[in-house]
Amino acid sequence: MTDTTPESSTTSPASPSPVETSPMPQVPPTPPQFPNESQSLPPLPPLPPIEPSQPSPPLASTPPSGSSTALLWIALAVVVVIFIATAGFFYLSKTSQPSIGTPTPTPKVIISPTTLPSPSPTKEATTSSSLRDTESGLFGIEVTSPKREATISSPLTVSGRANVFEGHVNIRVKDSTGKVVGSGFGTACMGEKPCPFSAKITFTSPTASQGAVEAYTEDAANGSEKDLVRVPVRFGSKK
Repeated sequence: MTDTTPESSTTSPASPSPVETSPMPQVPPTPPQFPNESQSLPPLPPLPPIEPSQPSPPLASTPPSGSSTALLWIALAVVVVIFIATAGFFYLSKTSQPSIGTPTPTPKVIISPTTLPSPSPTKEATTSSSLRDTESGLFGIEVTSPKREATISSPLTVSGRANVFEGHVNIRVKDSTGKVVGSGFGTACMGEKPCPFSAKITFTSPTASQGAVEAYTEDAANGSEKDLVRVPVRFGSKK
C-alpha cells in the first residue's frame, strides 16, 4: 500500500494574466450602387424654344401729384396778380398826367409900370452910416466928415468910427460918372463897438462939380465890398 502524502494546501497566489485585445474587424466600404447597364435612365424633357427679345414699351409719364398741381396753381395766381398790378399802375400813371394835346393855359399877369414902387437907390447909396446892432456888438462904418453935400477939395480929411474886419476902412473919392479920382484907408478897430478913424485923401479935381466919398471894408470870406457908405459931396477949388 502506498502512502500518499497529501500535498500541502498552501499555494502561492497566481499572477494575473495579460488581457489580450482582439482587433476591430474592418468593414469594407460599400461600393456605390449604380444602375445596371441594362437599366436605362428616363429621358430629359425638351427645352422650350427661346423667343427673340422684344423692345420694352416706353414708360408712361407719371401724372403730377397733388402737391405739384397746387404749386402750379399758386405760381399761376402770382403771375396773374403781378400782371394786373402792373397794368393798373400804368393806367393810373397815364390818367393822372395832363394830356399833351390840351395844355392848361397859364394865366397872364400884366403889371402896370405905374403900380411898381420906384426904386430909391439914392437914399440907400448916400447913407453915411452902415452901423448895425447885433448880439455880438455894434458893427459897420459911420462917416462923420465930410457932411452930405459939403464942398470938398484935395487933400480931404475923412473921419468917422468903425468896427470892421481887422479895423481896416477903405476910402475913395468918385466923380459923378463913377470914376475914382483918389483913394486911401483909415484904421479903426475890430471888437464889440466901433472906434474912431481918420484918413487924409488926396484926389485929382474932376471936371464934374459933384461926386461922392465912399467908405467900405472887405468881406473876410470872399473879399467883396461890405458895409459900404456913400456921402454925396461937391467939388471946389484946390486949397
